[in-house]
Amino acid sequence: MKSNMTPKEMLPKWIEQAGESKEAWVKWFKLRVASCLRRKNNSSTKEEWQKAILTALKNCKGRGYYSNYPLSLRHYRKWQDPMWPSVDHVEGPAKSRVVIETRLVNDMKTILDEKEFDMVIRHLNTVDKKQPLILEDDWRPRRSY
Repeated sequence: MKSNMTPKEMLPKWIEQAGESKEAWVKWFKLRVASCLRRKNNSSTKEEWQKAILTALKNCKGRGYYSNYPLSLRHYRKWQDPMWPSVDHVEGPAKSRVVIETRLVNDMKTILDEKEFDMVIRHLNTVDKKQPLILEDDWRPRRSY
C-alpha cells in the first residue's frame, strides 16, 4: 500500500458507484486486515495483507468471486449476515492471496475442499432437472447465522 495514500483513497471506484459508504468499507477493510494478521502461522506482513485485500476488492468489481453475488455493506449491515462480504484465503490462511466472496459461499467453501465444492455445485446443477436459474441480485437465504 502506498504510504502517502489512505485506504479510503485507495478503495476501488465501484464502491461509490454502487452507492456504498467508503467509510464503512474502510472499517471493513481494517478489520479484515487485522483478522488476517491474527491467523495462526501467518507469514505475511500488514502491508502484504493490505495490498492483497485492496487488490481483491479492485478485481472483484463489486461481485463475489465464485458466486457473482453483489457485495454490499449497505444492504447487509451485520457481519453475521450470510451475504456479508468475506475474505477467502485462496492458498490457505497464512498466505496473502485472497478473493472477496459472500460469507455464505466462503463458509461453504471453507467446509468443503475445492474438489468437493466443485462437485456439490455441479451435482446441484445436474440433479435439479429444472430450468437453469440465475438468482436475483437481492437474493439471500431466509435464515441467518
